[in-house]
Amino acid sequence: MKNNFRKTMSLIGPLIAGSLLTFFFYAGNAYEPAPEATDALHSSSTVTVKETESYYAFIPAHSSSKAGFIFYQGGKVEEAAYAPLLHRLAELGISSYAVKAPFNLAFFDIDAVADVMEAEEPIDFWYTGGHSLGGVTSALFAEEQADKLAGLIFLASYPSADLTETALPALSIYGDRDAVLDGEAFAEGMQLLPQVEMVVLEGGNHAQFGSYGFQEGDGPAEISADKQQALTAEAILRFIEETQP
Repeated sequence: MKNNFRKTMSLIGPLIAGSLLTFFFYAGNAYEPAPEATDALHSSSTVTVKETESYYAFIPAHSSSKAGFIFYQGGKVEEAAYAPLLHRLAELGISSYAVKAPFNLAFFDIDAVADVMEAEEPIDFWYTGGHSLGGVTSALFAEEQADKLAGLIFLASYPSADLTETALPALSIYGDRDAVLDGEAFAEGMQLLPQVEMVVLEGGNHAQFGSYGFQEGDGPAEISADKQQALTAEAILRFIEETQP
């Protein structure tokens, strides 16, 4: 019996080790923030940026809004790459937060939203969402905690959880040059939402919601990342203003 166990372990051990090495290589090969993203991690006269162990916060210097937006990063993209978008949204008056996910994969910390909510209590109405895999993860949180949210925001993303029994409004934004987003899965995902507003950015692609350079397999954008992010921030602001309880 012992000999059989040892033989089994001698076969399984290398497989487990190999799988772990493959995973860490995959997860460690993340898209890093571009220089403009690093710059956006600094406070300005209109936005205060703070970093905690679990998230970045972008807080408007002057705002009457009682809403906050908690953001999950795209798969294998460092959360700091979204600093320009969230900094811009804070300039428009919406407190915004980028959660830090283990291995840069949001689904490893689905409840990260709850940690931000607890730490940032002055916010009355919470919205969550994310880019690509981050949007999928936000819907998983909403599936269990819909009563804590005022709405969902998907950037080149869609839910895999059925939210049709909730009353959550949703905003979906994607670029018409996006070659990464799975069109069939996207169409199916939109059917899992009780109500959704669709915004198509002409000339936008998948990667330019963040600032981390070109993403493998993506289509070439016909607008700048700065413009794509500006249009996105404006659409999010409108959505929050229209749906805030």
